[in-house]
Amino acid sequence: MKKIALWILAALMLCTAAAFAEEAAPQPTTLPAVDGYEVTAVIPDGYTLNTYELELGVLFALVPDDPARANVVMTVTHSEEMDGLTLNGELTEEQEAQLRASLLGDAVNPEISYRETAHGTHLILVHEQSEADEYLVILTLWNGYIIETDVFPGEGTNELTDEQIDTAIQFISDFFIFEKAGE
Repeated sequence: MKKIALWILAALMLCTAAAFAEEAAPQPTTLPAVDGYEVTAVIPDGYTLNTYELELGVLFALVPDDPARANVVMTVTHSEEMDGLTLNGELTEEQEAQLRASLLGDAVNPEISYRETAHGTHLILVHEQSEADEYLVILTLWNGYIIETDVFPGEGTNELTDEQIDTAIQFISDFFIFEKAGE
């Protein structure tokens, strides 16, 4: 009888632990639609998301609760030139070079790298680390939508930490655009 009670107790504890684990996982938030597409994202802890509709697209600003944390600004705009294309090997060398050039801007000492998120999204990263300035620009392309994310150091510092960069990349990784159901 004691063994049965212990097994029942163990099963209850396992169910309770699983329920707490599910609650702890961040849940996606539905954001304003972009050109009729549904948009969801997981907002990182310690940030508030502000959304601004622009003439050419939408701007999502992750505002930190602590001003010393990085500021993250994402813009989503459609490119007729890139319509239907994604950054997962669908671009010509010329198109990809055009995207890279658009990221460089006034960069003095840019370091270009490439990453793939946990969900398979390909990213181009331009990390500027000049004496006067440090910032990171991350770009991806989905179905003709250019998704550019700019990451700037928080107040009181001129440097981005690996944790701040990882937070921005995780935000992009958990950012989804998909067609509305029934359309």
